[in-house]
Amino acid sequence: MPLQASYSQVVPSPRYNQPKPSHSVCVTWTQAPGPQHAPHSSGIPQGPGTHCCPQACCFPDGTCRDGMDGMDGLCCENEGGQPKGPGTMCLGMQACCFPDGTCQDMDAICCENEGGEPKGPGSMCLGMQACCFPDGTCQDMDAICCENEGGQPKGPGSMCLGMQACCFPDGTCQDMDAICCLNEGGQPKGPGTVCLGMEACCFPDGTCQDMDAICCLNEGGEPKGPGTACLGMEACCFPDGTCQDMDAICCLNEGGEPQGPGSKCEGMEACCFPDGTCQDMDAICCLNEGGEPQGPGSKCEGMEGCCFPDDTCQDMDAICCEDEGGDPQGPGSACGGMEGCCLPDDTCVMADALCCVNELGGVPQGPGTVCTALEACCFAPGRCICRNLDPLCCITIGGEPQGPGTMCLGDSNHNGEDDACEHPIPTVSEWALVVLTLLLLTVGKVYFGGRRRAAT
Repeated sequence: MPLQASYSQVVPSPRYNQPKPSHSVCVTWTQAPGPQHAPHSSGIPQGPGTHCCPQACCFPDGTCRDGMDGMDGLCCENEGGQPKGPGTMCLGMQACCFPDGTCQDMDAICCENEGGEPKGPGSMCLGMQACCFPDGTCQDMDAICCENEGGQPKGPGSMCLGMQACCFPDGTCQDMDAICCLNEGGQPKGPGTVCLGMEACCFPDGTCQDMDAICCLNEGGEPKGPGTACLGMEACCFPDGTCQDMDAICCLNEGGEPQGPGSKCEGMEACCFPDGTCQDMDAICCLNEGGEPQGPGSKCEGMEGCCFPDDTCQDMDAICCEDEGGDPQGPGSACGGMEGCCLPDDTCVMADALCCVNELGGVPQGPGTVCTALEACCFAPGRCICRNLDPLCCITIGGEPQGPGTMCLGDSNHNGEDDACEHPIPTVSEWALVVLTLLLLTVGKVYFGGRRRAAT
């Protein structure tokens, strides 16, 4: 047998009966061409020593042909494809996801060769859209690739918007993409925002919620600082006597004083303090300050003198005066201080000057005066009347006190004058004193008169 030259020739596929086939097959000639064995008129010889080697061939559009179609590595390259290696076979068209999130429908063997990940027989690319991941990050990628990566596609036409703080109704916050935030029922806080951390958040109505500080501010609340936590609603008393039911931490922050768990504001009313002052304030705040609430609807009336049954007086609010069993003396009145007070029956009692006049109908005897023991009090003319009275009251009604220890004695000598009121005849020494006084006055008059004449 003569030597046979072995060469390959690319010829049209027998399955395509067209003048210019779109697919080629490879056949191997094992002897030198002669007239009876000339290469196929439409083939392209690949050169001496070449051999056909069936394998998968991937094309730029993602399609694949293999040896079942007569595809050979030589033919693959000739067609602009990429041979996948001897013995390889096409696996079938399916979605192929790439690391950048894009997707192309292509044969699985071609997908892997391009660094992609086949999504399985029958799968197809669905289109680019935002894909949200459990950690809040987002990537624009094909929906089928998104699901394959454990993400959640956001729908056709959606796009990632950028990381920012996302506040949820329960007050928690997560840094996540805005579109993912909205999809989860949260509220994006704007580009560049970040979650700040959970802390107590006080609202104008006194309520409190533990929530992230940035969410707190966005809701119109006031963050109380890192590490703080709501303490629970209770009555809160303020220096002006008002009260608001609010969380204890919010109360303290507003300058108030929490009244304890379970406490509630009771309403404004007059509050009397031991010193007689009064302040309109909430009843629970009144008690907390050591005062005594005067009842719903009550109001402070103003400071004035207050007389008590023992004739003492204290300047205090009228409503507090009545509460203490006293008698208010009227707006603008003021206690005058304890002193002797002569009553209409001419007896003397110690009483405040204001109470002496207004409550007892008496006559105050002046600051510092004190009632003393009764003594004889003689009245003119005739000094026939004598009454045992306090010397203060004796003088007040025009009498003449006869001195401590004296008592009316009656008219034993029937001269029409009480014996206690009779003045004895002056003694010699008493007369001498009178004469000496008159003499001194006369001498002085003469002396000073002479000096005046000499001077002129």
